[in-house]
Amino acid sequence: MARKVNLASLAADDVADSTPQERHGAGAAELPIDKVALNPLNQRTDGDEDLDELAELTATIREHGVLQPLVVATTEAFLQRYPDQTAALGRSRWVALIGNRRLVAARNAGLQQVPAVVNDERTGSMFEVMLVENSHRRNLAPLREAEAMRRVLDRDEVSQAALARRIGRTPAYVTQRLALLTLIPVLRAALEDGSLSVKLAREFGSLPDEEQGAIAAAGPPDWAPRVNRVNASRRRAAGRSSNLPAGNPEAAARSIRELYSGDELAELIRLLIAEDA
Repeated sequence: MARKVNLASLAADDVADSTPQERHGAGAAELPIDKVALNPLNQRTDGDEDLDELAELTATIREHGVLQPLVVATTEAFLQRYPDQTAALGRSRWVALIGNRRLVAARNAGLQQVPAVVNDERTGSMFEVMLVENSHRRNLAPLREAEAMRRVLDRDEVSQAALARRIGRTPAYVTQRLALLTLIPVLRAALEDGSLSVKLAREFGSLPDEEQGAIAAAGPPDWAPRVNRVNASRRRAAGRSSNLPAGNPEAAARSIRELYSGDELAELIRLLIAEDA
């Protein structure tokens, strides 16, 4: 049986964080579709795309047109913020900020023009828009969601807690996603091809590169047991730390040397440094 698809929601795709004026098409103009570029910084890739939904959206647009205008910026404004994307934009006059899927579907449907609201101020918030959209549609793969989070944090210099509030997530969710960015290449590739789960990947991302390398060398059968051993070691360390003498640094140092192995001391130091950072 064919899957039911809400065509109205497809036609209004990618508008989770649009302004009321943008949602209602205030100031929209018909732009030549061959002059509107897909956003080269959009974190979604072909691997994240639901081809059935895209086909449905294409069919809807072919029959009814684009029901929800795109939000675009002029190429000039886009390049002022992202000058390294000059080659990717070619001779375009506008860049899609919200509505990349609609633009792809409109091209597939053979449209010559597409309705769009031009808003150059949106160039600064597009990664945040992608994250808000993903909380509704979950079209971004975890790594690309993490990369978008990192871009917003670096751009706005906000805390992870503030970002979490802005995109409707918990601080723990943001922290766990960002841990994926510290995976070594072989584990990152395993996450992308689906052989490594997100749950394990975020645990591995908190480990030193040497430990990640040992995990990668052991292969998938040892991944889950390795995480269990690491977590058990951390729980033992946390339990023993509650017995350390307070107010006497020298006594605490002696107790630490007695309570912890060399490997556990190295892990404790790493965690303390990471906490301060």
